[in-house]
Amino acid sequence: MSEAKLPRILIVDDEIYNVDLIEAYLTPDYEVIKAYDGEEGLRLAGEGVDLILLDIMMPGLSGYEVCSILKNNEETRHIPIIMITALFEDKDRQEALAAGADEFLSKPVEQIELETRIRTLLRTKKLSDCLIAEKKQCQNYLEIAGVLIVVLDENGDVVLINKKGLETLGYEEEEVIGRNWFEYFLPEGVSGDLRDVFRKIMSGEMHLDEYYENPIACKDGSERIISWQNSSLIDDNGQIYGILSSGEDITEKKKAEAALRMYMSELQHSNDLKDLFIDIMRHDLLNSAGLVKGFASVLLKDPKDDKQKHVIETLLKNNEKMIDLINQASKFAKVESLEKVDLCPVNLSDILRDVLDSMGEEIEEKGVNVVNIAPQRCLAIANPIVGEVFLNYISNAIKYSPEGEQVSIDIKDAGDFWKFTVTDRGEGIESEDKIRVFERFSRVNKVNVKGMGVGLAIVKRIVDLHGGEVGVTDNPEGKGSVFWATIPKA
Repeated sequence: MSEAKLPRILIVDDEIYNVDLIEAYLTPDYEVIKAYDGEEGLRLAGEGVDLILLDIMMPGLSGYEVCSILKNNEETRHIPIIMITALFEDKDRQEALAAGADEFLSKPVEQIELETRIRTLLRTKKLSDCLIAEKKQCQNYLEIAGVLIVVLDENGDVVLINKKGLETLGYEEEEVIGRNWFEYFLPEGVSGDLRDVFRKIMSGEMHLDEYYENPIACKDGSERIISWQNSSLIDDNGQIYGILSSGEDITEKKKAEAALRMYMSELQHSNDLKDLFIDIMRHDLLNSAGLVKGFASVLLKDPKDDKQKHVIETLLKNNEKMIDLINQASKFAKVESLEKVDLCPVNLSDILRDVLDSMGEEIEEKGVNVVNIAPQRCLAIANPIVGEVFLNYISNAIKYSPEGEQVSIDIKDAGDFWKFTVTDRGEGIESEDKIRVFERFSRVNKVNVKGMGVGLAIVKRIVDLHGGEVGVTDNPEGKGSVFWATIPKA
């Protein structure tokens, strides 16, 4: 038995490293085809690709031009196109959609988001391909066997029907000729209305619609939906004496369209459920957790004995962890749903100082020495949400640092970017774990520290929205780690 054929993805980008990175994301689930300019992309697009990842800014033909050409070509117009670009303004998205793009992603592209968009578009294309294949099949069949043809006289009686029409209805010719079309061959739900329309057309009160769709009633009790092309039969005196209709059976096409609409409805329902769950988690669960915290704090003021005090303290401790998890999960859901953030000039040093001020109590309780050596002025193009990056990095460093150790914070010049670093002297992270710490719900095991690993996933998403990068290295001064993130300069 032959192996299943992999979907073919065409990557069109003049940057070799971008192509190699996306190829690494997609291998081995897809067959990757690479093109490094618009002309080569146009040539390869006609070689049976299932989806195209298209850069915008390229020498020669731009991504907009390539997309427009492909979408105006009958052979390639049904291929889904995802624009992937460093451009992020609304006008860039609008221009991409105007050119015919199906999706728009900003660089750097997150692997999970890219794969999700690809799977969604490929599923939609599969349904579209079914419709296209069905249409071609119908056309080929009509060329061989002919279309359904019916001729009605002025009373609506059948005076002529071809072989295809008889096959569709399931009758012999003698069972059809001379019978009234509206009385015998249309479902009860539409026969009366269509008979009235027919009478008005014959009397000249109404213009004949050239194209019309309606069901017909077959001999076996089933119904078929027919797309009609109608023509009036006119005598020498200019009077209408009948109607000739040629029809195409579009029943299966309608079923496929209904299936596609249902799929889109289910997809929207899934998104609505996700939003509902986030609202419940953010409001209802957080409110309940807050009540637990409040009542437990009241009980702790006057415990009956040491045992009860220990139980209440344990309850408060675990309730705080639950509140933290709810807040972190809500934040992640919020930033994950964002496709872009509004950017403006900000001083990263000011945001950093505000974050450190808000963490004073946490720093004092842990007993660590936090040293901020960042410059006083670090102008960047960012959204104030970048403060969450500072907060998560510093909070993790405090959690994982032994009492009395030092946590160093700095913002360094890195060319077109500012590089924010947090250096701790904790246990450090194994090499094989460094690549996983920024994944959602992935947390390296640490003694006496519990968590679900959402914070660093929030960091990565926020930095991705700013066009920066994140990472972690070993502390060059010995034990511990250096977490870093880059934010574009103003």
